[in-house]
Amino acid sequence: MGPIDNALWDLAGHHYDESVSTLLGGYRHSLPTYASTTFVDDNRGLDSPGAFADYAEDYLERGYEGFKFHGHPDTRPEFDIAICEALDERVGGELDLMIDSSSLYETYANAVKVGRALDDLDFFWYEDPLYDGGVSGTVVRKLVSEFDTPILGLEHVRTGPYGTVNHLADEAADLVRASAHLDGGITGVMKTANAVEGFGLDVELLLGGPAHMHAMSALRNSSYFEHGLLHPESNWLLNQGYEGEPESIAEDGTMTVPDGPGLGVDIDWEFVEERLADHTAISA
Repeated sequence: MGPIDNALWDLAGHHYDESVSTLLGGYRHSLPTYASTTFVDDNRGLDSPGAFADYAEDYLERGYEGFKFHGHPDTRPEFDIAICEALDERVGGELDLMIDSSSLYETYANAVKVGRALDDLDFFWYEDPLYDGGVSGTVVRKLVSEFDTPILGLEHVRTGPYGTVNHLADEAADLVRASAHLDGGITGVMKTANAVEGFGLDVELLLGGPAHMHAMSALRNSSYFEHGLLHPESNWLLNQGYEGEPESIAEDGTMTVPDGPGLGVDIDWEFVEERLADHTAISA
């Protein structure tokens, strides 16, 4: 449903000759942005705590306001903690720091071990630590009560605003993920964001793309645009498929919302056709 809903918002913008941001009541054209890396890579690029610290320093110089890394895919909490410590030593106090554990920690004890380290290092948030993917409100509520570092959750729970409200009512999240690609499009994101705002809390959008730029432009309760996934030697798929570079960072480290009609971007159809798996024509 998400891609179809996004396409309909784009179509509506072209119909009214307005940007989706304008249709949503957007009030900001520049979005605070954090750099979001790929997972730990044992083979090249991001293979050590020092490599992540170097990479974070590079993005600090580019003007970004935050930096997040995705933990070791082989569930190595000690290694993740070492990266957190290296980041804090190099850019702590200058960048807001986050870790996305991507629901990889298989035991509650490991999740607690990392969370306690984050409290000591004053991290901005701790994202999806547990293997259950955030489904269990009971166990996430225990983590929320355990740490000072806010727990960002529900990225892997496809329940839209309904499950979000249940988790927040049970105090089983501090911050909430939403995605225009996976949670019912821009319409779904706005519903979830409004529900979260009712609890006085924040919603953070999952990764980038034009749909999230326009949605975030109209959200008061969203701290950062996620620019990723970044790696010194590769280009993440979500940053491709458009003409030019819609995800362009200004000199002050903010992401600029496209201001053309609809989503304000042009599709790279050659990119699409090279990856086309099937094509069905639907006529009225």
